[in-house]
Amino acid sequence: MEPLIGKEDWGRGIAVWDFEGTIFYGHGGDTLGSHAVLIYNKEADISIAYNTNGERIKKEDFIKNVVNVLYDREVKLPELK
Repeated sequence: MEPLIGKEDWGRGIAVWDFEGTIFYGHGGDTLGSHAVLIYNKEADISIAYNTNGERIKKEDFIKNVVNVLYDREVKLPELK
């Protein structure tokens, strides 16, 4: 179900999530104010699942910060308005 790297952004239900060269595969979705993401990195055998019923912080920004913490990278906290 994975996309072909360099040829597709989506496979047959699985997307590539590239966080500064760290590749995860997964899927995200939204419905009626709920937002979810499930991604997996094969090399490190790490999965991240995220689910919320609000979105003051975009789910992609939140997940990027989680990945940055896991890989000891700089974390930039979003400003809440």
